[in-house]
Amino acid sequence: GVQTCALPIYVSSSTADDDQPAWSPDGAKIAFSSRRGGTRDVYTALATGSGVIAATKGAHVLGAPAWSPEGAVAFGLLEGGGPGKVKSTIAVVAPSGGTPRTLVAASDPAITAEEEPDLSDPVFSPDGGYLLLSGHRSGSNASTTVSTSRVFVAKADGTEVRALISGQASCARFTDDGRQVLAKVERSGPKGDAIYAFPVSGGEGEKKSG
Repeated sequence: GVQTCALPIYVSSSTADDDQPAWSPDGAKIAFSSRRGGTRDVYTALATGSGVIAATKGAHVLGAPAWSPEGAVAFGLLEGGGPGKVKSTIAVVAPSGGTPRTLVAASDPAITAEEEPDLSDPVFSPDGGYLLLSGHRSGSNASTTVSTSRVFVAKADGTEVRALISGQASCARFTDDGRQVLAKVERSGPKGDAIYAFPVSGGEGEKKSG
């Protein structure tokens, strides 16, 4: 039979790059990041693409935004950490805009114990009880570039932060039931990286690939 294809509907339009969209829990709005104002900020819009609002202004957003269970937008926020040093926190802001509020601080002991990575890409569990955070840090060791990737978990309100996975891990996502976290665990050697499932409560992971 004849196959038909739907035409795309533009939900954002700008000469700058609009990317990393996220649907609100009720499907009525989207949040995305964009440099249309000069710096990378969080924007929200209705699902039709109308009603675009700059939720942050000059915030220097890092990574993808996510909707919190309360309907706020969470994101990685780059902040000055002294001369020549920048740190990243996880912040939340109302979809209508306002002053971002820190949800997980870069100074949290669980974060500083893991080489102080830049926090980004928050992911909330399906039941809204937990929050995943990705942490990345790049540096130089002699002539070699060293990159660190960590995965943290916290309560959705930003409390009880802890490293979920020991060692290099990234691309973390909750399973549909919210009881486990799937993540890419980086391994040296010929076998390469593999996917593991980790209990949200903590403990050893179970290899799912590789």
